[in-house]
Amino acid sequence: DALAFEESKKGFTVDILDIARTLRGRTALFGNLDSVGCLGSDDEAVVVRALEHQRNAGIENNGRFVFCLGSPVPPQTSLARVQRYVSLARGIADATR
Repeated sequence: DALAFEESKKGFTVDILDIARTLRGRTALFGNLDSVGCLGSDDEAVVVRALEHQRNAGIENNGRFVFCLGSPVPPQTSLARVQRYVSLARGIADATR
């Protein structure tokens, strides 16, 4: 069993780190990276910061965490951009172990 939450948008905030602190590892948690604002950004530092925030949520949730997007990938997102996201997420996850 796991919980998954949509990313923040439309005037509300869903902070995955706050959720992880509440759960304290009682169940697995899926990330909620903003697929439009972060994944769609040309600034790789934006994606890295978001992934690091997600990683911190995983640490707070006792490692019961899956890097994930909070909504589907927009159709205009290039395959190269998705592959870069996966590569960055793996690198950040591996550095945590």
